[in-house]
Amino acid sequence: MIGAKRKTVLVFTKSSGWEHDVVKRIGGKPSIVDDAVNEMGNKYGFKVNATKDGRIFDSNEFHSYAAVVFFTTGDLTTLGTDGKPPMTPKGKQTLLEAVQK
Repeated sequence: MIGAKRKTVLVFTKSSGWEHDVVKRIGGKPSIVDDAVNEMGNKYGFKVNATKDGRIFDSNEFHSYAAVVFFTTGDLTTLGTDGKPPMTPKGKQTLLEAVQK
């Protein structure tokens, strides 16, 4: 498909409970999960945006993703163990509405 725009997948790895080693980002490097999904994207022709920031669901950007991959623990609306911003109540509602479509 020459000239076709590649779809983008959101990879969300928030840890509000136990942070598994496969989602830890050490030294600013992507996690094992981030790398694995990026490899799949390279193989199958999609782009990847990996984040631990729960505010992504509040952004207009969220609606541009073709799919969302979750590797999460605990209550995503709390700060949690990874120290990254949690999902807001508005973001949670946005996600639920997107899933219902």
